[in-house]
Amino acid sequence: MEQGKKYLSAYDEKYNSALLSLFKSLIDILEQNGLQYWTCGGTTLGAVRHQGLIPWDDDIDIYMPRKDYDAFLEIAEKRLPAGYGIVSLKDKGYFLPYAKFVNTNTTLWEYAEYPFIIGVFIDIFPLDNANGRRREILSHKSDCIKNIGKFKLCINEKTAFQFLKEGHYLAFLYKVLYSHKGKESKYLAKYEDIVKKYSTGSGWAALCWSQATGILFERSWFDEYVSLPFNGLNVRVPKGYDEYLTCRYGDYMKLPPEDQRVPCHERYYVNLEEGLTLEEVKERIKQGEYQK
Repeated sequence: MEQGKKYLSAYDEKYNSALLSLFKSLIDILEQNGLQYWTCGGTTLGAVRHQGLIPWDDDIDIYMPRKDYDAFLEIAEKRLPAGYGIVSLKDKGYFLPYAKFVNTNTTLWEYAEYPFIIGVFIDIFPLDNANGRRREILSHKSDCIKNIGKFKLCINEKTAFQFLKEGHYLAFLYKVLYSHKGKESKYLAKYEDIVKKYSTGSGWAALCWSQATGILFERSWFDEYVSLPFNGLNVRVPKGYDEYLTCRYGDYMKLPPEDQRVPCHERYYVNLEEGLTLEEVKERIKQGEYQK
C-alpha cells in the first residue's frame, strides 16, 4: 500500500480521506435501502490489487443495475440524509449521462471550461442488459475520432441507435459538449431514454453505455458479489472480478510505469470545508483561492 504514496500531496490525501468517508456513507444508504451495487473500474482494481484506493488514484466508481440505479435516484430526491445529494441529468448544466453522489458540505469545480459546482463525489454508472445479437456488433473495435464525421448529433432515435450499436459513446459526448454547450443535459437525457429502450429485457450480456465506448461483460460476472476490504471498509466487487478486470485492463496485477502513477482527474477549484455556490467560488478564485 505504501508504493505510490509519494505521488500524492498532503492535500490529495486529505481529499481522499473525505472521499472514503463519503463512500462509507453511500454504502450504508444503499444497503439500508436494499439496493444492489458493485465497485467498478479502478475501484475494483484497487480493491483487488491494493485492498483500497489505488495509491495514486483520486476517485471512486460503482455500477448499479439499471432498476436499482433508477430507484436510488428517486430515493435521493426525497430522503437523503443532510449533507448529501445527487447530481444527475435533471440538474441544469450537468453534462454527463450518469449520476454523482455528492458531499454537499464540500465544493468542487472540475473543469475550468464547464462552470458547474458539485462537491467531493462518487460516480454511479447504470449497468444495462444487452442481448446476444448486439454483442458481436459492440465488440467490434473502432476509432471514435476517425469515424466521428459519419454521425449527426444524437437528436433522433435512428441516429442515436447508430451510436449505441457501434459503441461511439465518446464521439457522441464530444459532439454534444463542444457543439451544444449549455444544452448538454437536454441531449444527453434524450440519449439516455433511447439507451433504456434498447437495453431492457433478459439479455445475457451486461453493458455500461456511459463508461468508455460500450464494453460488454458477461452477466454471470455480476450474478453475485464478493466482499473485499477497502481502506477499512468492506465493499462489494463483482463475483467475476478476475474476468471483469482482465476484460478492462489485461494483466491487471502488473503496476503501470511510474510516470503513469498520477491522479487523472481535474480539480479547478476544491474546498473540503464549505459548500459554496458558483458565484461564491468565482469570488474566491478572484482572490487567488483554488483549494481549501
